[in-house]
Amino acid sequence: MIALARIDLPRYAPTHSTYEHGSTSGNRQDLREVQMEGILEKIKLLQLWENYQEEANMVADKKVKNQVKQFSIYSLGWKKRKKKTYTKPKKIKHKKKKVKLAVLQFYKVDDAGKVQRLRKECPNAECGAGTFMANHFDRHYCGKCGLTYVYQKAGGD
Repeated sequence: MIALARIDLPRYAPTHSTYEHGSTSGNRQDLREVQMEGILEKIKLLQLWENYQEEANMVADKKVKNQVKQFSIYSLGWKKRKKKTYTKPKKIKHKKKKVKLAVLQFYKVDDAGKVQRLRKECPNAECGAGTFMANHFDRHYCGKCGLTYVYQKAGGD
């Protein structure tokens, strides 16, 4: 593995001169050549680093592909999985029974044409008129608010 240090490239050319008076143009030319050589070396190092990165990525891709191949071989398997056997049958969910003309349970029409309510209405304010209580063998129960009237036994207990 190649370890490279951070490379600092110059972002701009220096605006001031660091030369003494009386320097010749040849000295400036030599300095520019030295600077250019340093920049070229840094560019070469960058190119080497890019090549190294590409090779490392290729090797990593090959490793991943090999792992994927191995995973696919193991996931396919050579034998089929045994079918699950259940010990209990599935629970049958309750289905609501649809009763046609169910409203007829709540009202009765007399011979005179007067409508009579067959079920007790809930007296609670939040339920309001038209909410009937259910008739059980020992109580009346409102399904909306939960109000319950329990029948008293005739024996006094």
